[in-house]
Order: sequence, then structure tokens, then C-alpha cells
Amino acid sequence: MTPGVSTAMTPLSIALVSFLMLALQIAWMRALGHAQGHPLAYVIISLALLGFGAGGSVLTLWEHRIRTALEPLYAPALLLCAASTALLPALASPLLDGLEVDLLGIDRLQGLRLGGLGAVLFLPFFFGATALSIAFTTRPERIGPFYAANLAGSAAGAAGSLLLLHVALPEHVMTGLAPVALLAAFPARPRPALLAAAALITVLAMVLAPPLPRSPYKDLSQALLLPDAVHRGPLPHPFGRVDLVTSPILRYAPDLSLHYAGDVPAPPHVFVDGEGAGHLLASDDESALILSETPRSLPFALGPVSQVLCLAPGGTPMLHLADSRASRVTAVEPHPRIAALMAPLLDSPDIELHAADPRVFLSRADLPPQDLIVFPERGLFGGPAGLQTLGEDPLFTVEALRAAWARLSPSGWLAFQAWLDAPLRHAPRIIDLAAQTLRAEGIADPAAHVAILRGWGSLSLIAGPAPLSEAQRSRLTAFAAGKGFDVLWPPGSAPPVHQAADDTLSDLIRALLGPGADDARRRYRFDIRAPTDDRPFFNQFLRPGAGDEALAFLSVSERGLVILRGLTGGLAAAVLLLVLAPLLPLRDSLARAPFTLPVFIGLGAGFMFFEIALIQRFTLLWGHPVVSAALVITALMCGMGMGSAAGRNRTATPRRLAGLALALALMQAMLLPVLGRLLPRLLEAPAAIRFGGGGLFLLACAVPMGLPFPMGIRLLARRDPRHIPWACGIDGAVAVMAAPAAALLAYRAGYASLSFVSAAAYLLAALSAGAVRPIAADGC
Repeated sequence: MTPGVSTAMTPLSIALVSFLMLALQIAWMRALGHAQGHPLAYVIISLALLGFGAGGSVLTLWEHRIRTALEPLYAPALLLCAASTALLPALASPLLDGLEVDLLGIDRLQGLRLGGLGAVLFLPFFFGATALSIAFTTRPERIGPFYAANLAGSAAGAAGSLLLLHVALPEHVMTGLAPVALLAAFPARPRPALLAAAALITVLAMVLAPPLPRSPYKDLSQALLLPDAVHRGPLPHPFGRVDLVTSPILRYAPDLSLHYAGDVPAPPHVFVDGEGAGHLLASDDESALILSETPRSLPFALGPVSQVLCLAPGGTPMLHLADSRASRVTAVEPHPRIAALMAPLLDSPDIELHAADPRVFLSRADLPPQDLIVFPERGLFGGPAGLQTLGEDPLFTVEALRAAWARLSPSGWLAFQAWLDAPLRHAPRIIDLAAQTLRAEGIADPAAHVAILRGWGSLSLIAGPAPLSEAQRSRLTAFAAGKGFDVLWPPGSAPPVHQAADDTLSDLIRALLGPGADDARRRYRFDIRAPTDDRPFFNQFLRPGAGDEALAFLSVSERGLVILRGLTGGLAAAVLLLVLAPLLPLRDSLARAPFTLPVFIGLGAGFMFFEIALIQRFTLLWGHPVVSAALVITALMCGMGMGSAAGRNRTATPRRLAGLALALALMQAMLLPVLGRLLPRLLEAPAAIRFGGGGLFLLACAVPMGLPFPMGIRLLARRDPRHIPWACGIDGAVAVMAAPAAALLAYRAGYASLSFVSAAAYLLAALSAGAVRPIAADGC
């Protein structure tokens, strides 16, 4: 052994590189959210795991040099990790400039750009994972403390990244993480020339890091092209960077009545990750009540309201309208930066503003009965774009509407607004969502409890526990006639003002509110079923297995599910090329330890399906998906680190490994009903209990999950150490594919199915380990 090299791989060094790799994943999720409209958490996680798989494969090719020549490669791997991390913005910027993932199916150049971007993102994960694999491979007797340090560092990286994103943009966070890898290399005593070169590259890259480009099709990009546009921002935040743009011709008049003859305001427009998110009108603006001339004022036209709750308003116009008609207005804005921008413009003492997640806020026990609960508009003007259609929307599910329903007064209303797209998708889904909620609340005839108004481009719907009275019907008809709107429901109120090309919308309203709802949903060409917490994909309308006929009705920018399938195929090709192909020359060696393949396939797939399911479940509890991803990973890594540390002195035997895997399979099968009872109660609790209770639950689940992998490595170390890199490669390869596969399965069968797939994977590991014959080396 080279003198001094034994100090190279310390737990602190391993924790530092693990910190970097997890924080880098979270930063890239936010960066892709800005660049392409969706954080694509499962793709980023897959790229990180691909690094582990490829690293394990490379080390396997050095099989004959294990324990002699691998340790000196530890420090160079960390230095390369530092340099590639620092260079990420510079290398990724020209690839992101012009990348449009939405066009993958029709523009081959986009595939090349995406492949190049994936290669750039892969490099720091590959070098960091190679260093970790060297540590695990050359020191299997220390796998317990090393694995614990790996998990503790990962947990710190997930939590630390959220703190960094509060004060810095993702591209700055990336370059700022590079020195962490340099620090991790110090215990290995790297050659001075290599250390100096890596440090110089890191410093220059940090100083010269370019901003990440934004798609020219983003709302913000278009707004900045307008005459006299004034830009403020970006304001960093883990929920997405916020920008403000003002231009004298950037006006705000959503579905404005054609009878309106006054001035149209041009307020500051708010953008989150480049997409329009709201507007900031001052209360003393002459056009502050512009929404009174739109269908959005429908609930105020039917009679007086006292208590109004506005969920995720995104700005001030609706609050000014509500304040002019109600005695008390409560606004819940989920983005803290937007809430801070709104506060100075709300000078009425009757408006109470909260920076909180709307779904969590609805569970507050001290919320008084509301006369009106206003949901944010959906559909965008022209429909959702590309990867946005993959996003979850936990505020628009049957369970969320029922939570809001519980807060209504006996005469209260839930109010919705949807833009009319062609072919119709968002409006029918809103209607079915309201109807399903009414039926779930025991109302047999939803049609009597709903009113629907149409302008020239959008639809407004209200639904409540009390049926419309004759007086309210008269006010509805009078309001529509005065503003030039159409009453779509109740039918027969007045002849239409805005002529449609066909009666599809009217027919759908009649069917979805009536006894033929099931048949209408089944026969419609798109999936317009009401979303649930298990399938919260409000913007996804493709039916499972939809063919070219359904796709022909959608623009290329609305095929998010098709894009995800393509990305999954690309990741599969990368796994074959980078993980499995290098191992082919050594495939005969697997015959000497045949349990390696099924055991580590089961462990890798089981954990990844479990993790993706938990991130979604805890989004309901903790709010934003990026925050949920970071905190879930933090809790899981901490718990698994504790389990790994606790089990480092336990003898590794096939029977013990099988028992652990079987226990985890049973835990996965029971997870769904337990969470179903726990989460609603935690939602009602104060923030400290909500976060603390959720974290403790995850820790309890994660502790036993930290035992099987290091136990399997120790078992291999006694039988044939040359298979340890094989195990790392297999585990990584399976996890790479499991992340996007979990997303595809959730779209088709719901997130509940992931728990059962995870259980099946752990059961495979248990049966495979249980079939291994004990030998003397196992200590049996």
C-alpha cells in the first residue's frame, strides 16, 4: 500500500463529496425548471445514479487491481469532480441555448443537444461516484461508517441546497459547490500540480460562470421583447426565481367584457421561472377593479359575500375585487417572494395575506366558514406547454376540493376559472372535478348546485352546498346580459352572445353534471377524469396507450408524457452503453456469485420506487415538490445512515440479508394505509409538528433501509470482493431506470402502485438472498 494513502478515504471526505452530489441534484432541478418548465426530478436523480452505475462498471474492469492500485485514483477523481462541477454552467449554457425538449419528436437536433447536456450533467456525478465506489470497494470492512458518512453528507446536501437557493441562483450554487470536492480531496494528499490545476479551473469557472439561457418561447422572453420593457430581477428562491416586467403595452384584461370602454391597465407582470404567474395592481390604480368586467366576478354578482378566501392569487387584482365586495378577505400565496411583492400594494385593513401552501392552509382548524373560496385560474391562455403538462397540481384534486368544501358556509361557493382551449380539455376537467366533489359530498344532483358563465375566451364556474335560488338565477342572467357573457348553466337563461363552432362544451356540461357522466368521460377522446391525490396530474390529458389519432389533436408543446417516454428511452440507452456494456467482458464471473444480480436489482429498484412515492406524498404535507424532494431525501439519508452505522458490527449472512429484505417488503405493503391515516392529521397540525412528525416518520422508515446494502457488500467481500463493483453497477443501473419508470407508472396507475412495486422488488431481493447456500466465510 502506498505510504500515506490510507488516510485518503476518511468519513469526512466521503461526507463532503456526498454533500456536493446531492446539493447539485437539487440545484439542477431548479435550473431545469427555469430553462424547460419542469424540474424533472426523476431525470436528474437518474443521471446521478447513472454516475454510480458507470463508476462501478469502470472499477470492475480494474478487477485485477483491487486493493492495490485503486486508492491512488481517489484524489484525482475528486479533483475532476470539482473541475467538472465548476465548469457546468459554462458547458451547459451553449447546449441549453436553443434546446426545446418539446420539439424532440420533430427536430433531431434537439436530441443531440439533449444528449450533450446529459453528458455534461453526468460528468461530476460520474467522478464523484467513482471516488465513492473506490472507497466502498477497497475498504469493505469499513463499509458501515463509510456508508453512514455517505448518507449523512447526502442529507446535509439536500437540506443545505434549499438554504443556498434562497440567496443564489442555481447556476451560482453549482459553481459554489465545486470547492467542496477540493476540500474532500485534501486528506488524500493529491499531487500539488493536479491540485493547483483543479483549483485554478474552479476559481476561473466560478468567476466567469455565464447565466443559464432561457427558452425564447417562455412568457418572460416574449415580454422582454416589448417596447420600453423594464425588467426587475431575478429574485432567487427554491420555489423558482421571480422576475417582474413592466411595459406600457403589456396589459392585463383577462377575458374582458366587449362592452367595456374604459382604460386597460398595464401593471407589473410577475413571472416564476420565466412563466407568467400574476400581476401587481395597486389599490389606488384607476383600473384596480378591472376584474369586475370579466367572468371572474361571477360569484359577486349573485349576492353579498362576507368572508372570502383566495388561494394562490399570484397577484393583487382578485384581492382588490374581493375587498370591494366583501368585509373580510384572506389571501394565501404559496411563493414567499410574490407574497412580499404583494404586501405593500394591499393597504386595506380587511385583507389578510399569508405566505403559505394553500392545501396546507385549508386544513387549519381556526379558519372560519367562508362565503367564497376562489381557486387560481387554470389552462393558461392557449393551454399548458410541454413539460409543464408533467407537473402535479395538488390543489386541483377531489380531496383538495373536499377540504375547501369543508370550509364553506351553508350558502358559500367554490369558484373556478379555466381558459377555453381547443380541443376542449381544461374546462371539462374543471367541470368534472366540481361534479365529482359534489357527489362525494352526498349531493345526488350536482346540476342544481352549479352555475357556469362564458366570456370570449374563458369559463367561470361556481359550485356550492345550496342549490341556486330563483333570485340568484335572475341576478346571473342580468349580470351576463349587462356584460355580454353567456350563461352556459343553468341552460336556457338567454341566447348566446359568443357563438361556438359546435355544441361540444354544452353537451359535455350537460353530461358531466348529469347521470351520464361516466359514459361521457369514457367516450371523450381525452382523459378528462377529475384528478385525485393519487393521480394529481391536472394538465395531463393523454389516455394510457393513446395513439397517433389522439396526439394529432395536440400541439407538439402538449405532449409531456410522450417526452417523458423518450427521455426514459434515452436513459435506457445510456445505461446499456455506460453501465452494462463495459461489464460484458466479465459476464462469466457472475456465475461465481449468481445472487449478486437479483439481490442488488431488488435493493436498487425497491428503494427508488419508495423514494419517488414518498416525494409525491410529502408534497401534500410540505408544499412545493422541490422542497419535498430535498426534505424527503434528507430524512431518508439520515435514517439510512443511522441504520448503516447501527448495523456495521452485525455479521452478514444470506439468511439475515433475506430477513431484512422481507421486512422491508412488508413495510412497503403497509405504507400506503399508514400514510393515508397519518398525513391528514399532520396537515391540521402546526408547522413544527407537520415537519417534525413527517421527518420522524421518514426516519423510522429509513433506519432499516440502511442495513441491506452494506450487509450485501460485506457478504460479497467475504465471498468474492471482485463482485463489489458489479453490485454497485447493477444497483445504480436499476435505480437509473426505476426513477423515470416510477413516474410513468404513476401516470398510468397512480402513486399507490409504487408502494406495491417497491414491495415486490424487496421481495425479489429477499427470495434471492434466501436461496444462497451459507459457507464458512459467512461466519455461520
